[in-house]
Amino acid sequence: MTKLMICRMGWMDSYAGITKSDEIDGGGSWVKKHGWGGEIYNFLLGRDRVFGYVQVNGSNNLSRLGGAEDAESVDGVTVIWAARHPRGGVYVVGWYRNATVHRALHSSPNDPRRRVPGKTDRMEWNITANEKDARLLPDSERTFRLPVGRNALGSSLTNYVDGDTASEKLLRTQLLNYVGSGGGSGLPRRKSKKKGGKYQQDAALRLKVELAAMTHVTNWYRGRDWTVIPVDHDNVGWDLEARLDDRLLRLEVKGCSSKEPWCELTPNEFTQLKKHKDTYRVCILTDALSKKAKLWQFRFVDEKGGWRDDNNNPLILDKRVAASCRVPSAKS
Repeated sequence: MTKLMICRMGWMDSYAGITKSDEIDGGGSWVKKHGWGGEIYNFLLGRDRVFGYVQVNGSNNLSRLGGAEDAESVDGVTVIWAARHPRGGVYVVGWYRNATVHRALHSSPNDPRRRVPGKTDRMEWNITANEKDARLLPDSERTFRLPVGRNALGSSLTNYVDGDTASEKLLRTQLLNYVGSGGGSGLPRRKSKKKGGKYQQDAALRLKVELAAMTHVTNWYRGRDWTVIPVDHDNVGWDLEARLDDRLLRLEVKGCSSKEPWCELTPNEFTQLKKHKDTYRVCILTDALSKKAKLWQFRFVDEKGGWRDDNNNPLILDKRVAASCRVPSAKS
């Protein structure tokens, strides 16, 4: 049987350390008192390995993962990281595949960037994995809601999903299938060689591209359990509203017939992008009319200095000045 473990933690965007735009929400009394928890670096990338922390009473129960009584660690574990959204509901936010779960906390080896806020001490960890086996979901893909409370996962911060009830067996199967499929789209990291794009002059083709982009983005979100409502005719400054429980995303949809992501924003769209940057998403579908269409989604990341997609590709906003011209008293 596949070794599986669910670990609950506080809610963050990147889990790469506390920043001005990415503080931790929830996580228990320690976080409430100190403003940070051991999980704040659980997806700190850029090294060969990631080091994760889950709070346990005493130590991890390795026997639940098939470990011997005297084992200090167990390899080959699928670790599901989950967190309570600030507006309610516990969701899967990411996972480690092929992880090593340790019985006790360790401070070495470690990533030198994993420091206790305000101190020089290294943050302790009890789970580690190869960086290539770590997957953090962006907010829009955190849609797998876990059953918690009585007759579900309970209040413990760790759960091994190894019970014999039908509901637990079903949850186990669903989680393993979800993680096995990748749980999201992901885009290859690449750099565009072009500085801009070309406006499609063919009105009929332009309409087909726009409709294809709207359909693709709508289906992408609905396939992840978001409720999607078109608002493109309401002049609000975005095209779709995606809702999941109490969460709202404002989606501005653009389509390209070429393979390079490019778009133009109207003055109203640009204004709303700046006003609602925490919930605004710029969704660009490239190669929109082909079977190789790709969806690029950009969100505002303050510590990165602007708009980025999940692969850290920047969306460069080139502001332009425009004017309308009129002749108030033209004479022929």
